[in-house]
Amino acid sequence: MKRAYKVLPVYAGDVSGCCSALYELGGMVIIHDPSGCNSTYNTHDEVRWDKLESLIFISGLTDVDAITGDDKKLIDEIVDAAMIHKPKFIAIANSPIPYVNGTDFDYISKEVNRQTGIKTFAVKTNAFHDYVKGASKAFFAVAENLVGGDEQKDDRDNIKTCNKINEKNCEVEKIKINIIGTTPLDFTENEVKYIRDFFTDKGFEIISNWSYGSSLEDIAKSANADVNVVVSSTGLLAAKSLYEKYNIPYVVGLPIGIMGDIMVSYIREAINDNKPRISYLDGMESNKKINNNKGKSFDDIIVGEAVFAGSLSAALGCNDGKKISVCVSTESDVELVREGDFCIQSEEEIETLLSKAKKIWGDPVFKHIAPREAEFVGISHFGLSGRLYTNTHKSIFDMGD
Repeated sequence: MKRAYKVLPVYAGDVSGCCSALYELGGMVIIHDPSGCNSTYNTHDEVRWDKLESLIFISGLTDVDAITGDDKKLIDEIVDAAMIHKPKFIAIANSPIPYVNGTDFDYISKEVNRQTGIKTFAVKTNAFHDYVKGASKAFFAVAENLVGGDEQKDDRDNIKTCNKINEKNCEVEKIKINIIGTTPLDFTENEVKYIRDFFTDKGFEIISNWSYGSSLEDIAKSANADVNVVVSSTGLLAAKSLYEKYNIPYVVGLPIGIMGDIMVSYIREAINDNKPRISYLDGMESNKKINNNKGKSFDDIIVGEAVFAGSLSAALGCNDGKKISVCVSTESDVELVREGDFCIQSEEEIETLLSKAKKIWGDPVFKHIAPREAEFVGISHFGLSGRLYTNTHKSIFDMGD
């Protein structure tokens, strides 16, 4: 019963993460499911419906369809919808029933592509994971299918020559970056604006923002960037794909407090040596194997998504001169979790962990399983508590000072 939740809500599911990542890109997303996933997504996990429409449909899977595996019906309906709406691409997301039935989404995607001539791909969700998994797979699919061009820009040597902070009389193009990993499940609109403004003010040119405020046309040019900036764990898979395909290094982190200056320095260093960096590790090793360190003692802890929690911990640690522990409560890649920190998705284990803390940073819902005597700093996370605390939300970028 470790994965049973009695008090906490669960994080938005992987299907919602997929839809959120692709929402603004002009494609058509098909959720192959009965009727529940789309209503869950659009009523609980999406804030953009009243500002921007998106082609997100559900297949309306019936018992008979599930039993007989009528793929032709699904293909015909997708093709008909595509002929009407003419999307820029088609993405097909999975749900538990077709996942268990072993529906061949690769075949379906190829057949839809053949009949429509529209780029079609599967995002292999199954609704058994949280939004991080779904958004990660969607961004990865974008990197693999929708980023155009086979040649990476070749002016890095010029940038390297002039990439000294105080060097004078040096004319060079601005360092170009992609920001990868922004969706409303992790960031408010104002926080996304803060991220963009921060890097623009530091002299970088933003090619694309995956994918909160950028078009597919912007993202298709991502291969022209010099460095990818990964601002949440949802962007890591895509950054790795772009590193492999186009040799673009990446820097992981959020510009919270002093971490902003550290990230700027790391971006410049990545230009010179072409190596990926995780800014908040600060010389520490990432976990080679997740170790929950159940007996570890600590005073302060941050609970939440890996990149946010790691960056805030590093920023606060720089200010206070002490290490603040992190509990990563979303599904996350091991390399994003610092050695000695925790990676737990069980409510029971999180509650046990928090019982040892004197001060806690995290979504206000965690307060319900935290000790009463602990000091609690609420930082609402839409991917967990939805609209419950949006009226009292404090920007994550106000926390590191």
